[in-house]
Amino acid sequence: MAHRGAEQDLPPEKLAEIREEIGDVMIYLAELAVALGVEPIEAARSKLEINKQKYPVGLVKGKASKYTEY
Repeated sequence: MAHRGAEQDLPPEKLAEIREEIGDVMIYLAELAVALGVEPIEAARSKLEINKQKYPVGLVKGKASKYTEY
């Protein structure tokens, strides 16, 4: 996940721009989820579980290989 404190590495103006972009993406995602009848939190949880199976930490941590290579 995100590096805690990473916002301190960005100038305030850049962080404000990024916040606006994230807001735009969240608005679009919420509208898309409603239109398609998808529960976004459940979709994210499901995808995290899929990724956990596909990319086991013990095998992939620190590696850039494609998942089919381990």
